[in-house]
Parts: sequence; C-alpha cells; structure tokens
Amino acid sequence: MYIQNQILWTLSRPSSLPRLRHLTTDQPVESRAALARATCEAFNVRDACGRLQEANCSRALSMLADRGLVALPEARPLPPRSGHVRTLPEPVPQSSGLPDQVQDIDGLSISLVTESEQLVLWNTLLAEDHPRGVSRFIGAQRKYLIHSEHGYLGALGFSASCLRLASRDTWMGWSDVERKRHLHRVLCLSRLLIRGPCRNLASHVLGHVLRRVEADFEACYGYRPWIIETFVDAERTGSCFKAANFR
Repeated sequence: MYIQNQILWTLSRPSSLPRLRHLTTDQPVESRAALARATCEAFNVRDACGRLQEANCSRALSMLADRGLVALPEARPLPPRSGHVRTLPEPVPQSSGLPDQVQDIDGLSISLVTESEQLVLWNTLLAEDHPRGVSRFIGAQRKYLIHSEHGYLGALGFSASCLRLASRDTWMGWSDVERKRHLHRVLCLSRLLIRGPCRNLASHVLGHVLRRVEADFEACYGYRPWIIETFVDAERTGSCFKAANFR
C-alpha cells in the first residue's frame, strides 16, 4: 500500500528515475492523465483498496517536472468547473412534534450518504440551515443524515484535515516527517447541523457517528482514521463536543 505522500519519494528515487523517464519520453502517451495511469501501473501505486492513485501520481509527476527531472506532455486546458452545489428546489421541511429529550424521539436514525439523492438532500440541509452553509469538501470524506419520524433533524460531514495545525501537531507530538506520512489518518468534522432544540441530541448523534465512522471510512478507503478534529466558533461553548469526549 502506498501512503499518499510517499508517491513522490518513490518516483524520485535514483532507481526509479530511469524507468520513469522511459515512460515519459520513450513511450508516446495521449495526455498527462494517461501518463499518470501508466506510471501507477508501472510502479504499482495503489491505495489500500487496490485502486490506482492516478490523481496523487499526477501531482507527483508535476512536482518532478518542476524540478526538471521528467518531461510531461503538453497540458490540456481544463473545462471550466462550476462551483454550484446541487440542492433541492425547496427547503427541507422542519421537524414536527420534536420532543424535548433525545430518548423520546421516534425512529431516530443516522444514515451514511451513499446515493446522489441523499447528497442533494444533505446539501440542501446545510445550505438552508447551517451558519456556514454548504461547500465542496476536500479529500476523503463521509457524510451522514439524521432522520426520524418527526422529519430530518440534521446532518454531519467529515473531510480531509488541516495540513498544519499547531495545537493538534503539538498534542500529537509527531515530527514534520511523521505528520506528512500519517496526515491522511486525521479527519476533520467539517459540518455538524442539528435542527430544532432537543436536549442531548447533538452529543448523542456525535457519539453514534464516532463509533461507526472508522468502519465506514475503512469500507470506502481501505484504512481507519486515528484522530477526529473539529472547530467551534468562539461565541459557542462546544458543550456537545465535550459531552462526546472531545478534548
């Protein structure tokens, strides 16, 4: 298994460069994407699930080209990418008859977002009800919907962690090399939305999701996260995170 930030080191080794130059100069390729795919196959660059890491390999090849170590095909202009996030045409109805205590909620369930229809619903909930709205997540990610017989009660979303975070890195006690090697094991809880007042609902949801996110992540990406980090606005107490054993 190739850890994502080891690809550049693998391709730049003295023993690798002759093979890499053969791929980049002696064999005709249609595009940089085709070259990245061929490089992945030649060096068996795969993730924990056995999938070719073409995007990471492409970035590593670009960095080697910047150093003058390899020559790449002419880059093709990319089509403009829309920043639009798909949402429903109407807001999601608010919950009805939500009790004051979490244990009294009828049919409370937390589901992993796996279908496009769920993703559009997730986007709509965040766009309408979260103070920071909805945005495209970066890197590996998992998203969840909170549902009940009273209606949709919220949503959560995990994405890639910060590249550098002094408080986290000091607490972890890892070196810069260790941080680069293992950063993909850190997830960021980028969004937490709870709709409507209900005592202990937020901490209950957090506890449930934290117990399952490791397995959900491994099923998709082939490895388990070690650390979950998140951020709380200064005007908020973060009591639900403390109740869910965040430090």
